[in-house]
Amino acid sequence: MIKIAVTGANGRMGTKIIKNILKQDDMELVVALGSPDTPLEGKDVGEIIGVGNIGVPINGAQKLSEVLKEKRSDVLVDFTRAHIATHNIKISAECGVNVVVGTTGLTDEQLAEIREAVEKNRIKAVISPNMAIGANVFFKVIEDLAKILNDYDMEIIEAHHNHKADAPSGTALKAYEIMAQAPGRDKDDIFVHGRQGMVRE
Repeated sequence: MIKIAVTGANGRMGTKIIKNILKQDDMELVVALGSPDTPLEGKDVGEIIGVGNIGVPINGAQKLSEVLKEKRSDVLVDFTRAHIATHNIKISAECGVNVVVGTTGLTDEQLAEIREAVEKNRIKAVISPNMAIGANVFFKVIEDLAKILNDYDMEIIEAHHNHKADAPSGTALKAYEIMAQAPGRDKDDIFVHGRQGMVRE
């Protein structure tokens, strides 16, 4: 049985992740974390997300290290914000807990900090700007196309739901990175964009 901890447990993505974990035969939710000093502390996360009592209380994020060790978590799943995810990953790594991260908007500096923590503590990590099968097929397709159409100009146009806070999205940045690395491309080309940073929902 894989023991899983979820950050942002009562948020939009956290709720979906927990509901999916509860459907798996080989996974068990053992830790649910909310914001630091959350007023929901101690309340059953299942009751909060509408699936009934599951025996897992919400803890404030300040207790991350404590609860990861206490519950002997195998994996931390994090779909939060870039600065929060960076902090969570470093703590998780120090606790010897593997990570699955779908948080977007990570800077090069944050990714370097994460890589250092993962390598130093020898944990396993999956960090992807998009976990959807379709998006990963898309990444493979554009990798192939960029090699064939290496003298074409590139433009990425994206549209999102109204909860998307960071721009460009991690998916768009990954697509750009793949295309920019194709043979015949100038990796020093300027990346021009209309929206950048945490531009709010």
